[in-house]
Amino acid sequence: MLCTSLLVGERWPVASKVLADYIRQSGVKIVCYDYEFSTVTGPHSCYCDRCLAAFREEAGFSAEEPLTPRVIENAHRTAWDTFMVRRGARLLGLMRKTVNEAGATFTVFSLPQSPRTVSVYGVDWREVVREQGADVIQIGTSGTWQQMLQSSEAAGSTPIMYGVWIIPYSPKHMIPAAVATRAELLRRVLDSTYGIIFYDRATMDGRSWWNVGETTRLVADFEDLFLHSRPEPVQGQDPEQVQWVRGKEKQLLCLMNPGNAPAYYTIPLPSGVANGYKYYTRASVSGSTLEITVPPHDTAVYVFDRQ
Repeated sequence: MLCTSLLVGERWPVASKVLADYIRQSGVKIVCYDYEFSTVTGPHSCYCDRCLAAFREEAGFSAEEPLTPRVIENAHRTAWDTFMVRRGARLLGLMRKTVNEAGATFTVFSLPQSPRTVSVYGVDWREVVREQGADVIQIGTSGTWQQMLQSSEAAGSTPIMYGVWIIPYSPKHMIPAAVATRAELLRRVLDSTYGIIFYDRATMDGRSWWNVGETTRLVADFEDLFLHSRPEPVQGQDPEQVQWVRGKEKQLLCLMNPGNAPAYYTIPLPSGVANGYKYYTRASVSGSTLEITVPPHDTAVYVFDRQ
């Protein structure tokens, strides 16, 4: 372990050379930093005189203010969290520059934007983006959809991948395997701008793989829409469950039911849509209003020409 003040300061050239040499010698093309470190006990949480002096200056504490790990945790945790996520982001920015110069892509994995992610995992995506600390952001999905939206807002133009959490992921956990549902998969596809990730693939069963296939063939058939359009709300509907994806020629109405019971939707169709059909059954759509029932954890997708 190296003092963080030295790591992001005068000793970075040493660490940078070691990292760059390894990348070039191994030929790796992607470097992923799984950054999930408490601001208090993580590997970059240093309490030497050098780091405490830097914290004192940034937080505006007087020279007489006692600063120890226990005092910081009990009395100054918010200020310390801010200090540490900025330091972590600065380190990620240095790492990205080195990784890119060595010919690889630098991705950073952590949890969705939230106060808990700042304190427990040491990441504030706004700071990471400000320091240009990632070519691609990867988000593990143990949070809410609102936190996903906050993560996307923090990411800005930085590509972002959202994940599907498959449990159990340890042989010690003798519980039934979770299923990657079509509702969750389509939601993640709509929110991501660089694909989606799974943890852990080893426990995915046939049901999950079937749902992956059903989702990815939709994406493949309308690749241009998913690449160049962002989801839009549908008036009067929960945007987490119902969204439009509009292109120049085609548009998709996507419904996702994350609940454990059937969900019922009544959706008036806007002007400018024609030749509608249900994607998964190819059944045609008639009338000006859709009455839709979506089974638990499932999706319904309607395809329309745009006039």
